[in-house]
Amino acid sequence: MHAASSLFFCAKSDIGFVREKNEDAWNALFPERFFVLADGMGGLASGEIASQTCIDLLSNLIQEINQIQKGRSYSLREMIELFGAALSHVNTAIYEKGKHTAPAQGMGTTICALYFLEDAVIYANVGDSRIYHFKRDEEGHSLFTQLSEDHSLCVELINRGELSAEDAKFSPYKNILTRAIGIQPTVEPSLSWMSVESKELFLLCSDGLTNYGSDQEIQEILTTAIFNSKKSFQERLEDGVSRLISLAKSHGGGDNITVILVYIP
Repeated sequence: MHAASSLFFCAKSDIGFVREKNEDAWNALFPERFFVLADGMGGLASGEIASQTCIDLLSNLIQEINQIQKGRSYSLREMIELFGAALSHVNTAIYEKGKHTAPAQGMGTTICALYFLEDAVIYANVGDSRIYHFKRDEEGHSLFTQLSEDHSLCVELINRGELSAEDAKFSPYKNILTRAIGIQPTVEPSLSWMSVESKELFLLCSDGLTNYGSDQEIQEILTTAIFNSKKSFQERLEDGVSRLISLAKSHGGGDNITVILVYIP
């Protein structure tokens, strides 16, 4: 059995304590092993329309790719190219909709997504919605890694050596995005892949979690809920999702919070 042929997942979105509406959206295409999350950009018109449109369009394109794939065998490189082309198509569609539809003018959204193949996963993001990978090595050491890189002015300053990672936590540039879906005619997503094995956990989340909970707090919750639990895999994921949302709300819950956990047993 291929590692990615058996998956468990759980997802939940919470409005939080401050926002009047939920501009996050998510979807899971379980037969296609595709998981996606979008966060409509706050302060712009129709953020909730942008995020849901993004989710719907991309999900439809992934289903089409999956159907085409059944008729022939694509290489990993070809699948990555198809995924990138789908993201570009979605960006163009949302940009055009925002340009020509008055209520939706200026709308935009972040996105992060996982697309599991046989022994690999393609992952992509635009904006600051994040993807994490969590596993334990043979010695039992925890390996918690952020796979995605935030497309923000803050990260650009860090990469140029003009801002430290510690100062970045309190920087006014933290939430200024340098890339988003639908804001410009074209966009360059961060797109990569990794091989997958058993006992690996993936987390997709909006910044409603990461702005209100540290990586250490997130890792501690996942360690307890997923890796140290004796519950069923599904119960572990449900517990993990609930605890992560509670974490963000315990620190103020000032934004919508969306969490997707995917586990390979």
